[in-house]
Amino acid sequence: MVKKKTKATKEIPKKETAFPSFVPIALSFIVIALAIVALYVSGALDGTHATPTPVPTPAPTQIPTVPPTQTPIPTAVPTTTPIPTSTPIFCGGIAGLPCPTDFYCQLDGDYPDAGGICVPGPGAEQTPTPLSPKPEDIRSLDVTTDKEIYNPMGLMQVTIRIDSARRISGANISMVGIRSSRGYDYMNKNERISIPPGISEYTFTQGLPSCSACSGVAYGEHQFNVTISYEGVPLKSVIKKIQMQPLE
Repeated sequence: MVKKKTKATKEIPKKETAFPSFVPIALSFIVIALAIVALYVSGALDGTHATPTPVPTPAPTQIPTVPPTQTPIPTAVPTTTPIPTSTPIFCGGIAGLPCPTDFYCQLDGDYPDAGGICVPGPGAEQTPTPLSPKPEDIRSLDVTTDKEIYNPMGLMQVTIRIDSARRISGANISMVGIRSSRGYDYMNKNERISIPPGISEYTFTQGLPSCSACSGVAYGEHQFNVTISYEGVPLKSVIKKIQMQPLE
């Protein structure tokens, strides 16, 4: 058997185009850049831009504050001070002293400026309106002088003693007399007084006229009238007589 000899054929290697190694990397960057530009352009065209979503900042944890315990301040409640029964409180009078709440003034009479004591009673203070004095309220009226016989141009001291059953504020005391032959009263006094209950005295000084034809006052007996009145109404009246004699 004859073996045919075959010629070995040499394979000619293909030439491969060699690219530098950085080319793929550069192409990758180019592709990424083009994609970014495409995204930006598409956003600019439709008027929108991608804005980063803000990441919410977590709020700081707050520790609850416990309010301090407040001690309530007690409110003062006004109270009426009890009045001891052993110490009565004066009310009314000239000063018009009032009574505390739930007390009223129990007057000792129905005359002007009457006084009394505060006694318990319902409601506010009750002060009865006093009545006007009457003539019988003046129990007695006495008039005395320091002498019984006077010289002309001398001084006479008059003392008036009143015994009243009640207080009479705003009373009037008048002394009128020693009248001349021409009808002129050389004594003419008016005084406003407050008469307390009980006995009270008032003293006045009066100058006497001369006894002559000019004055119209003769020697001998003269008199004057003392009157207690209230608001023009006479309550009591007394006549007092004296003697006038020439100087020795």
